[in-house]
Amino acid sequence: MASSFAVSTWFRLPEHMSRFDILSRGSAFRLTGGGVVASAHVLAPWRFPAYFPEEWVRAVGPEHTRYFLERRNTAGIVTACTEACAPVCHAERDAAVLTPLDATALDALGAPALDLALKILQDGAALTVDGHNIEEAGEDDDLVVPEVVAGSYVGRLGGGPQHFMRTDSLLEQGMCGAPVMSGSACVGVVEGIVPEGHPLAGLAAFVPAAELSEIVAARSDAGEHGAPPESLAGLVM
Repeated sequence: MASSFAVSTWFRLPEHMSRFDILSRGSAFRLTGGGVVASAHVLAPWRFPAYFPEEWVRAVGPEHTRYFLERRNTAGIVTACTEACAPVCHAERDAAVLTPLDATALDALGAPALDLALKILQDGAALTVDGHNIEEAGEDDDLVVPEVVAGSYVGRLGGGPQHFMRTDSLLEQGMCGAPVMSGSACVGVVEGIVPEGHPLAGLAAFVPAAELSEIVAARSDAGEHGAPPESLAGLVM
């Protein structure tokens, strides 16, 4: 059984749009302690101008968006779906927590609840990313399919807060928000992929489990405010 959901953010600007349209897609996963974790830049892209420089994105806010958690089969077909409320975003890291509108819906979606592993990873430790790959499938649609990619832990590099892993194949669009797994336990959430031209090109950055536990514990007090840290600039979705 896959460990993650596909997550989609839809938006409508009433003065310009008659229906909701897709804003962004990614991966998400359920925690044993409650809540669903995803990437903040997927759920609130207006907070990340380095990722989304388009002027119109800045006009979008929580009041314009809806969020859906999806179970997809290997052909990319949605087999179950539920809506979630607006996310609580980490003030400093690219992570957020969603809560389904229907408290019983996660059981119907089928993905297991994951435990956060707060252990210290050793260089070279085997890891896997269990997320969703997005492929272009037409002007108004995307093919979203589950994908598991193996890799290994590299460590903290470049003086920033990110932890990095090397993957057997380059992570594709849509894998942001996927759980980083060490065996059956979650050790982090994928934050982004370092682009070509950077000394760390091809590595995947992730937010470690210890910081995820902080946002889960504080989600009732957290807010939508605050700009993403400059250290996130240059990572890609």
